[in-house]
Amino acid sequence: MKYKKISPIDFSHSNIISVFKPNGELVSQEEGAIDVDNVVKIVNETIKKS
Repeated sequence: MKYKKISPIDFSHSNIISVFKPNGELVSQEEGAIDVDNVVKIVNETIKKS
């Protein structure tokens, strides 16, 4: 995660969630506003295929 201190109490940061197969192959990557339901769906599908 990248971050930048804006003020003593405020930070700006990146938001990336990556899903990988057990062999390390990238399956999906969500950045910014994360669609959690979609990530969960992709994780479940990846598990079923493994």
